[in-house]
Amino acid sequence: VSSEITVEQAKHTFALSAEQVYFDRQQLSAQVTLTTTASVFSAKSDDESWCTMSCNKNVMTVRSVANDTSKNRTAHIIVTLNDGQAKTITVHQGIYTVGDTYDIGGVTGVVFDTYYDNGFHGKIVSTDYATNLVWSTENVETGATDENDGMKNMKIIRAIPNWKMFYPAFAWCAEHGDGWHLPSKNEILKISMCVVQSKLHLYFTGLYWSSTEESRDTAYRIGSGYRRYKSEYANVYAVYAF
Repeated sequence: VSSEITVEQAKHTFALSAEQVYFDRQQLSAQVTLTTTASVFSAKSDDESWCTMSCNKNVMTVRSVANDTSKNRTAHIIVTLNDGQAKTITVHQGIYTVGDTYDIGGVTGVVFDTYYDNGFHGKIVSTDYATNLVWSTENVETGATDENDGMKNMKIIRAIPNWKMFYPAFAWCAEHGDGWHLPSKNEILKISMCVVQSKLHLYFTGLYWSSTEESRDTAYRIGSGYRRYKSEYANVYAVYAF
């Protein structure tokens, strides 16, 4: 008489705190934590000419050197456990950082934001600005209330008949060409807080309109008084997303 017993042994637990890492063109580092029941693992980059990593117990530090090329680049770090399980950390690095000059296809400005969304993107601010423009000459609620994306507000204003006559700050930005817009509240705040200021010799001692509406009578601006009447004067910069 015989009997068969099947013995199954579970694989080690295996998780990474991030499987995508994004760097702008600067020399930077980021940490990824490995959670596992394995006592032994290995990790190695497939392009150590610019992307390397080191380990301190279960914390891996991913490092990039400055990207002096003219192309975005990608590397992969393969993490392997002693039971054969493997996961990949994909490392992306772009070619712009905040404060860089952007000049492509006749579009020129200073980079004040970079991000990764199915590819590297960013936003620039114009190197010129207008003075003493009003947000609008009429007191109506437009619905241009987005705080993060000024282009959404721009599209709402552009749909208003004779909008260039009634919305001078928006009209000035549109004169720069397709894709330019009056920055939203958070866009103009980001410009005011970053190194772009030194590039533009800009220190935000004046008043600067955002495209974000607060009420039928008021909109947000940087400077003296956060919410101001749309009929008041302020300076205007234009923003473009690439």
